[in-house]
Amino acid sequence: MKLIVWWLALLTILPLLYLGWWKKGWRLILGVTIAAILIASYFIPGEIISSLTRNEIAKEIRTKVKKIDKLIYEAASTQETNSENLEKVKEAKIITKSEKELKELDQTIREKGPAAPDYQVNLLNLKIGKSKLNGWKNVWIAKWSKEISSSAILFCGEEFNQVLTTDKYKIKEREVNFLENMINFDDYQGKSAEEIKEKLLEIIKKEEEEWKNEFSIAFLKNINKKQEVKELLLSLIGQEANADLWKYTINNVQGNPNLSKFVFIASIPNSNFKNLEELEKNFRVVEVPLSKYQLMIFILSGGVEVIIFFLLIRKKRKSQHENLQQLD
Repeated sequence: MKLIVWWLALLTILPLLYLGWWKKGWRLILGVTIAAILIASYFIPGEIISSLTRNEIAKEIRTKVKKIDKLIYEAASTQETNSENLEKVKEAKIITKSEKELKELDQTIREKGPAAPDYQVNLLNLKIGKSKLNGWKNVWIAKWSKEISSSAILFCGEEFNQVLTTDKYKIKEREVNFLENMINFDDYQGKSAEEIKEKLLEIIKKEEEEWKNEFSIAFLKNINKKQEVKELLLSLIGQEANADLWKYTINNVQGNPNLSKFVFIASIPNSNFKNLEELEKNFRVVEVPLSKYQLMIFILSGGVEVIIFFLLIRKKRKSQHENLQQLD
């Protein structure tokens, strides 16, 4: 990203040199344009990274929720005679029926508008209904969604680290602040894998207590800094995940986390996957835009600017020479 900023600076500094040869009437317009580009080059890269981060996380969570919804709808449409699955199918049908009713109620509220005499009552019923639905869903997920593994995104680049530790996100009606559920592996350099597991269990327990949330989330910052935890993370992320290794206790009751709801946001300060060979396959990798081509873009754009610069000088000198000949 720094190379892109230098590239933008080059594209704006060199035109300043052109002003000495440009028509005076154009200097103000060109100066304003250069100033605008300079300001944009300062703000836009950060905004692009922030927007990209937000979109990628929201996309992963939507995918996660859709997978669970699909599982519920498939169960609800099953004509099950096996006694072991009767409860699963029955509860799935209750959930789908409730969702349909709430959609109809929401549509009624939108169509009638705030002026309707029953607007506030319907609004309250919709809120209560959504809360109950989320409760039923989460109970169903805890029982029968073990086949869905946890999701994980790996953001590569220090720019992502900065955004993830400063931005707040509102995703599917939930306010997400990654600092609340973060493990920075820089802080665990001299600590054991067991201490990291205790911190992860603390986050898992906290998320499980918030049982009405559609998804659970945790931020693993600089995961490449602690090679000893690869096996620990493999038991938590991806197809090899094993919830039995992550038992927690709430109100003296021991349980397993519902990993199918978890989305793990991980980061490394660059695109170097050293020490992540086994883990990499479990992450969807997101890199800084154009990070692989920054040097090439810098060289090409700089070269083009230099060529244009000399062409303009040549043209100006030719013009001056022609003017002198006409005077002679």
